[in-house]
Order: sequence, then C-alpha cells, then structure tokens
Amino acid sequence: MPNSFESVLEEVQAQRKLRVWSLIMTFFGDAMVPRGGAVSAHTIQLVMERFHIAPGTVRTAFSRLTNDGWVIRERQGRNSIYRLSETGYQPFAAASERIYAAPSSSDKNKQFVLAIAPRLQLDGRETKTHLVSPRIQLFDSDDQNITKRESEGWFIVEATPHCIPNWVHEELLPQKLADGFEEMMQQFANVVAVSPIDSLALRTLLIHEWRRLLLRTPIIPSRILPDHSAIQRCQRQVMETYRNCLDLSEEWLNQHGQGEDGNLPPPSNLHLRFHHSDMLQDLQLLDNSVT
Repeated sequence: MPNSFESVLEEVQAQRKLRVWSLIMTFFGDAMVPRGGAVSAHTIQLVMERFHIAPGTVRTAFSRLTNDGWVIRERQGRNSIYRLSETGYQPFAAASERIYAAPSSSDKNKQFVLAIAPRLQLDGRETKTHLVSPRIQLFDSDDQNITKRESEGWFIVEATPHCIPNWVHEELLPQKLADGFEEMMQQFANVVAVSPIDSLALRTLLIHEWRRLLLRTPIIPSRILPDHSAIQRCQRQVMETYRNCLDLSEEWLNQHGQGEDGNLPPPSNLHLRFHHSDMLQDLQLLDNSVT
C-alpha cells in the first residue's frame, strides 16, 4: 500500500524533531541552487507550511541563518529575497557529489591492496587520501605508499571485493549507521506524492534525511562495498523516489516560486543528479567533504 508524504513526515518526526533552519538549508541547496539561488521569503513559507511549520517559526529560522552568515537577505519593496552566502553554499556544494551520485555496482574482479594499521587511532600526520576508516587504507596495487605502510608494521593484503571479510565491512559501516539507512528505507518505502506541493515537500525531506545520514558516514569506496549493503540499497531507493517526484516538484516551482526577478529562472543541471560518476570512486573527496 502506498505511503503519502504526510505519513512519511509523521514517521520521521516521531523519531526526531526536524530543525527548521536545517530544512530550509536543504531546500536552498536542492531546489534553489539549480535556479540561481535567490528565492522570496513567501515561497519558502509556502513550502514550510506543508511541513506544518508556522510563518513565525520560519522567520525565526531566517533570523538565525542571517545572523550566522549562512544566508543573505535583500529587500525588494515589501518583499524579502534570500540567497545562500558563500558560507552557506560551500557545505552543500562540497557534499553534492556524494548526495546526488548514481548508484553503481563495483567491479568484483578489481584487485587492490588493503593496509590495516597496527593501532586503532592514526596520528595527525597520516594523509586522508587513502583513508577508509581509522584503521584501514585502500591502495591500487602499484601504489608506492604500500612499501612505506609495510615498513611501518601495517598488515598488507591483496584483495578483490568478493573476498573482503564481513568484519571489514562492519568497520567501514558500523551497525548503528547501517540501521539508520535501513530505517530510512522503511520510512520512505512505497511513498507516492500526488500533488506538486507534496512532491516538492517529499523531495526536500528525502534529501534532508539522506544528506544527514550520508555525511555521518565515512566515504567508502564502492569497489569494496557489497551491492546488498544498507547504504547501497538506500541510495538506489533515494534515486528512484527522487526521480518519481522531480517533475511535479519542478512544476510547483515553475508556477508558484518567486525570486529576485519575479518567476524563478528554469533549473540547470538537474539532469546530472543521480547520473554522474560514482560518489565513492574518487577518494580525494575525503579532503573536501563536509562532515
């Protein structure tokens, strides 16, 4: 039986209270950045009303965001226009490679090297480039760093994805984090939004919850993740749900969204979301991700 947006919202709020300022930031990053980044206060109030958030609460959240330098407010007559500041834009931009990455199946025959540290906590001199967890680093088979790690007493093992033991997967994705992805899948299972405003609210809530979980999770190279892992399955569900509500949500923004020049400009690059390269393939994202 399909779930409605309302039922999903109730389930999420039963677990924890949504932070209005954080929800607004998700809306900016997901829906407004592709449309130039500027939006009227009235537009955001209409969206937040679907979450049963009162206008006064929205104004309070914007006061906080403005005072903290996350958004910039501009007056246009009697209207207020908000846009993300550089401070507010950078976290979402840095994380977007992970948030909107397309699910992928790893090459199960790909060979690589796992280096496992002899101690639980690495010191501050260790590079993040190959870091998978506090104990594990991943290298291509011809990487010169392997010899250095071996001389430092690391356990070096050549591996392919199918032979990675379960304890490595559990260290990369601890059970508490895995449970969070499982819970999200249950909450958003079979959800259907039939109206444009519900589609936009569902899209916002979906990315809000996905982003929250994802940025608490280490960047795990997909080549060593089993396809049935909680994060892989949740990513596929998020992609499907997002695509299902995208057209109607954009319809609402076309008809009701207001920016600095009246109607919002058309979106750009939305077609790239959940279609670009593997979010976990480039380990250098470790230096850029916001956690």
